[in-house]
Formats: sequence, C-alpha cells, structure tokens
Amino acid sequence: MRTPLRSITIGATALATVLSFGLSGCGSSSKDKAATTPTTSAATTATTTAATAAAGGNAVTIQNFTFNPGSDTVKVGTKVTWTNQDSFNHTVKTLKGPAKPDSSPIHPGKSFSFVFTKPGTYQYICGIHNNMHGTVVVTQ
Repeated sequence: MRTPLRSITIGATALATVLSFGLSGCGSSSKDKAATTPTTSAATTATTTAATAAAGGNAVTIQNFTFNPGSDTVKVGTKVTWTNQDSFNHTVKTLKGPAKPDSSPIHPGKSFSFVFTKPGTYQYICGIHNNMHGTVVVTQ
C-alpha cells in the first residue's frame, strides 16, 4: 500500500516532467536556435519544392518553432505561402512593413498565403510564439 507522501512525490515528479516537455519548445534563445535547427532532408526539400510550385511563388515552412527560410527575397506580385508542419498553431504577424500580411491561427497541416504588391522589407513573428522571427524583402 502506498503512503500519501509517496503518492504526492510521484505525482509531483510526473507533473514536473510533463511541464518541462511542454515548455521546452516555447522559449529558446538565438544561441539555442542554431543548435536545434533541423537539417534539410530530401523529403523536406521535395515537400518544400512542391509547396513552392503549388503556391505559384515562394514557400515558408513552419516547423520546430522556426520559419524556414527565415529570410526571403521576392519580386513584387509574388505569392508567399506559409505552411504549418508543426503540431501547434502558429500565426504570421507583421512587425514592420508597407502592408500587413497578418494571418489568423494557422492550424497544423494548413497554410496561409499573401501576395506582396508593395516593395519593402517585411519583418514578422509568430503572434503566439514571439521568439519565432522571419523577414520577406520585396523588390521591384
């Protein structure tokens, strides 16, 4: 028979473990990002290439709490599509730029597209996970 103290200790240990896993992806620094950025596999490259062709422009993959590529340069009139390949909702929220390509939550497996009609530098984040940053530079 378990004693109440032992049950509390086991429960507290389990709770601490669950919380540490749940919070591990939400607060990384730029130093951590370099160590946790996944390498590109052939399957990822094929998926990104297919998504780019389907979007009629450039594709940004959202995976492992990262926008990939983190910076992109496109011409005016280009459609950029962000595809969420994570297990969590993400958004595109413009911090700075001549227009606001802001999205509602992008659910896992779903996409958001925006056609850039004005030249300039667009800096954006995930409005849910503010440590996720990206940039789109739009040229003539």
